[in-house]
Amino acid sequence: MKRLGETEVFLERRVLLRQGQAVPIGERAFDILEMLIGCQGTLVTKEQILNQVWPDSIVVENNLQVHISALRKALGEDRNLIRTLAGRGYLLVNDGPDNAQAREPVDDAAPATPHQPVRRASGLPVATTLIGRDCLIEHACQALNDTSILTLTGAGGIGKTALAITVARRFADTCATPATFVALADLIHSQQVLGTLAQALGMQGIEGAEDDALIHSLIAHLEQSPRLIVLDNCEHVVAAAARWIEQLVRHCPALKVLATSREPLRVAGERGLRVPPLCVPPDGASRDHIMLNPSAQLFMRHARQQNSCCADVCDTQLDDRSVELIGEVCRRTEGVPLVLEMAATRAATLGLFELALSLQDDLGSLAAGLRTTAPRHQSLQASLQWSYRLLEADEQKVLKRIARLEGRLTLERLCNAAEPDDIDRPRVIDCVVGLTQKSLLMITVEGPFRSYRLLESTRACLMNP
Repeated sequence: MKRLGETEVFLERRVLLRQGQAVPIGERAFDILEMLIGCQGTLVTKEQILNQVWPDSIVVENNLQVHISALRKALGEDRNLIRTLAGRGYLLVNDGPDNAQAREPVDDAAPATPHQPVRRASGLPVATTLIGRDCLIEHACQALNDTSILTLTGAGGIGKTALAITVARRFADTCATPATFVALADLIHSQQVLGTLAQALGMQGIEGAEDDALIHSLIAHLEQSPRLIVLDNCEHVVAAAARWIEQLVRHCPALKVLATSREPLRVAGERGLRVPPLCVPPDGASRDHIMLNPSAQLFMRHARQQNSCCADVCDTQLDDRSVELIGEVCRRTEGVPLVLEMAATRAATLGLFELALSLQDDLGSLAAGLRTTAPRHQSLQASLQWSYRLLEADEQKVLKRIARLEGRLTLERLCNAAEPDDIDRPRVIDCVVGLTQKSLLMITVEGPFRSYRLLESTRACLMNP
């Protein structure tokens, strides 16, 4: 028996006990724990874990992170004994009085090192552990290193804010850069953007200040205190946000801006990064393929959080039919995180079979399970309306006309469907470009060609308003 804090690990029986009670843990997670115990106090690289735990399979790194997170959850208050060495691997620290570091907080979304720098990300919300976003996080962090303005774009509910917080925390800790989070979603008028930014930065005496005076004060403040600014939910005030951010970056070269929006800011020096849905398991996928899929893992995380009956059920205890239905739910929700969360809420009442059946005809009626969810994320209809109200009149017409089209679409097919007498072809093409930039039309790159499609959740809301 090996003791890890308050947790007893019986390696031969492959059992974890805490206060005499068995703690559920998956087979893969236990294999990883066994490796860490065997190498206690020394680094176990990601490659070593992947080669030993999945010797005959090709496994993406995200699957390893998911099992590490599950393992930390199983250890409860002792989760901090498993340390992350960023970009390298993991180690199990000794649980003794000389190891105060073992009790330091662990942030799964922003891996720590044994000698972590002073955290500078205090101005950011708490990060959640993301699933299926490892490569995107690394890409975004590198992009933020290389540019002054990075905008994460994507459809409503795709996870832009959660990704931005995780990237900002990683960047702030790595570069020892102060970070400030500026929430714009609740703003009614674009004139509020500059004052909201100044308030978030803690500037005093700004009440009633004119924009010209305020922007000069902001420039002076940021020249003295360079930082990372996370500007969240810019789409409904995008013109004002673009105007002020461009000015600030021009006068404050050390300033970094990470924005989230359903469309780019379209300013000089901006780099865009589109946030796609999570990948989904293909039809006919194996049990292991489904349960290791990011969409399925996120769905099960929400299901366990919202359903006490599901909370204690390990992946290995699910019957094969249930696993197949989880894969079907993931495909019908297309890997959109918000839709997966809403589906998990419904699963608690309907069960997996009726849930999968209902999603065939009733996808657009899904609603959130948390009362504290932002109003625009309370339902799929609310999420669509948030974007729809921001469209030009012609864009609204074109979007409604193409909603009846299914599958992959060529530009020619879009134009034929959306080109009655009141909108000519060049204008339809302009609208297609606008709808794509505003994340309402998904785009697929095929060499020199492009194809388009509507997310099924978007189509369902348009067809059944």
